[in-house]
Amino acid sequence: MAFGTLKADTLTHSTAGSLDTNFVVNGSSKSWIYAASGLASINGSLNVSSLGDDGTGDGTVNVTNSFSGSTYSAVGTCAAGSSTEVVAFDTDSSSASNWTFETAGANSTTDRTNRDRRTYSTAHGDLA
Repeated sequence: MAFGTLKADTLTHSTAGSLDTNFVVNGSSKSWIYAASGLASINGSLNVSSLGDDGTGDGTVNVTNSFSGSTYSAVGTCAAGSSTEVVAFDTDSSSASNWTFETAGANSTTDRTNRDRRTYSTAHGDLA
């Protein structure tokens, strides 16, 4: 069976209005992940081939379809435990095919230890 090509500059909904397709291409997340159980499992994802558990609270998200380079934006959050938690992204270690992150306590004076938490992350940029 042969498939054709769909070309459109605008998507129009019968009641919700129109949307330029450039917004869909340039404004959509190209990859996302919901990791749980101490980063041991992927509970949901898009364009993610695997998750590397690099130690307590440290992870590497490997993408199925690479980005055009390492200059994309990865952002995320994690479930809080008994204190406020933060997610930090290591842009020096990220590449076109993966990004790395670390979850830790947010109190800089008493608790900066890494922790395994449910982590939610997304990346925006151009695919190769």
